[in-house]
Amino acid sequence: AIIPKPAIIPKPAIIPKPATTPKPATILIKHTDSTKKLPNSTKFKRNASRPSGRNKITLVIICCLLLFAIGHFGFALGASPFSGQPVPFKSSICFYLLCAVAAMSFIYSCFRLALATGKCKALAKILIAIDIGFLMMWGAGIFFEIVKYACPPGQHNGWCHFYNVSIFFGILSFVGYLPLIISDVGAKF
Repeated sequence: AIIPKPAIIPKPAIIPKPATTPKPATILIKHTDSTKKLPNSTKFKRNASRPSGRNKITLVIICCLLLFAIGHFGFALGASPFSGQPVPFKSSICFYLLCAVAAMSFIYSCFRLALATGKCKALAKILIAIDIGFLMMWGAGIFFEIVKYACPPGQHNGWCHFYNVSIFFGILSFVGYLPLIISDVGAKF
């Protein structure tokens, strides 16, 4: 019979201690006096907490557009539940298209508010193009609703009251995009 050789167990290596102890990690954030201004190391500059001049006017216009979009959307879609009647037109495409424009206008107004009060800035050309797009959508939609889909007040169990108020908010949205475009063009140049 073959007898196996006993396994040789190596002794653990002894690591000598360094002559000097390592220094603690370098502190990356230093305490500074609150009266000193820190250098601006970020790529984006934060807007002032209180806008002034043209920025203040733009902020007011954007807030108004936000409320106008909510008003149009709420009154247009609230007409049927209030009156208990469906949309009384042969084709309701324009009606629902303007509801979609109001929803997009709401989202865009929220984005513009975030831009006005946040850290980032957007390209003025893009903002102007989007503003012109909303101006055209509101203008065409409201024009067709007034001309083609007139609803005299008092008809359809109050449905027309809500519908006409939504048209009013749509007109305000259309008119509100004009000074916003002028403000954006003025900010660009």
